[in-house]
Amino acid sequence: ARLDPDIRKLALKRVAAFVRENTLPELVDEVGVLVQAATMADPETSVEEILRPLARALREDISTADATLSTAVESRIRWNSGLLIMGAHRAARSVASALTVDIKVLSRDIFSACETNGNMELLDTGEHILSMLVSGLTSPYMVDEEQDVLGEDGVADWVTTRWEVNDEEESTVSARHAPTPFQWSYPTADNIREAEAIVDEFLTQPANALIQGTNNGGAGNVDAMDIDGGATSSSSKDVVRVRVSAIE
Repeated sequence: ARLDPDIRKLALKRVAAFVRENTLPELVDEVGVLVQAATMADPETSVEEILRPLARALREDISTADATLSTAVESRIRWNSGLLIMGAHRAARSVASALTVDIKVLSRDIFSACETNGNMELLDTGEHILSMLVSGLTSPYMVDEEQDVLGEDGVADWVTTRWEVNDEEESTVSARHAPTPFQWSYPTADNIREAEAIVDEFLTQPANALIQGTNNGGAGNVDAMDIDGGATSSSSKDVVRVRVSAIE
């Protein structure tokens, strides 16, 4: 964020190019820190250059996923999903809002693929991405948490402040004083509506479908599935697993 704006955009494009041109799932945590820094420094550019392309790449791999993931596809999914989640984590609320449509479409693709081909390995990815989105839309956070804390009014000074006890044995703060309060960001009414729509689609509707299926002895009826056996049983159980995973 301290770079000249033109240089900062160039640096972000280089980060984006590195993310796009490499697949290093064993280094997701390390590269994720770099993506986090880029997202915090310039949320708008990072969404367009890094995070949204990661979501698109994930959709492409999900669309070709079979019941068993190949090593190459599994590596790309781990790389793209890990960086997407880390990049959006602790970012400005505007990032989650900007990615809402992309993440909802991606999540639908993931859960649909799990139901269609029975690949349950993808469920964790869908769960984590949805959790990240809802948390990004609704969690309060400190706007100035990352500000320079050095200086007369900084937190560092406050932590090291010495207390004095006067003759009446009352504690008082010596020379320095408490820092100004942190500034907080809270979700807006639009953010809450976006989160409610996600909860309705991925929690309320699947839960109601499970309840209705159980009451009707349909796909939600575990006893019926165990008795029936065969391919239909397996498919029904996969549907239940996917719906439970979306709820979680």
